[in-house]
Amino acid sequence: MERFFFPLIFIFDDRYKTVPLAISVFVGQFRTDWGLVFASLAISMAPILIMYCLLARQIREGVGTGGGMK
Repeated sequence: MERFFFPLIFIFDDRYKTVPLAISVFVGQFRTDWGLVFASLAISMAPILIMYCLLARQIREGVGTGGGMK
């Protein structure tokens, strides 16, 4: 619950909410809309996956030469 404390206090506009806080809107006390929860998780992961797909070769080369493997 600590990860929601500061955004709840300092962010008033819905446009600037953090991703976990925005996803928690779909979870209620008596009803949870799991379709919206998983759809919002998929949308929030999309930019990370796209960047990884575009930069996968550079990431693998960097890990391979940067001390991850000798």
